[in-house]
Amino acid sequence: MKINDFRHPVIQSAASFGKGTGQIWADDLDCTGEEHDISGCTFPGWGNNDCTYQEDVSVICDVVDIRLVNGTFVGEGRVEVKYNGKWGTVCDDNFGVNDEAVVCKMLGFHSSNPTIQSKAHFGKGLCEVSITNLGCKGNELEINQFNYTGLGHTICDHSQDVGVSCGKYWI
Repeated sequence: MKINDFRHPVIQSAASFGKGTGQIWADDLDCTGEEHDISGCTFPGWGNNDCTYQEDVSVICDVVDIRLVNGTFVGEGRVEVKYNGKWGTVCDDNFGVNDEAVVCKMLGFHSSNPTIQSKAHFGKGLCEVSITNLGCKGNELEINQFNYTGLGHTICDHSQDVGVSCGKYWI
């Protein structure tokens, strides 16, 4: 699995989508990422747990492809999203701290000191510019939950490709 191109789930703890009801079926899951389903992970057994509903784990599956390219480590790089089967860059017009926070969260990073890199800091992309004018509030979980313009049609060029530095710590 490649952590930086979002080919993995993002794990949200502390019952992010609300507390569950009924039987808690698994605890202390230990998965490698190569399993075909959850039963391939190591754990104490179905129904064996010492959990409360406050510990319910939520997972955001691979809904939107997003990746960071040309960074010096996995948590930084030029932001690219996949649209209609093709990768495209994100324009730095109106890209702010909230946008950076959501991108990092989507990739599974906790960004305590968000850093936005504008003006193609991580190099100019070779694909088309896909998105401009992101409008995140900061609490969104996916890129398709906030407003943006120019999906596939922008007036930006690659000198305005935006990048982010999410930090080195996964959520």
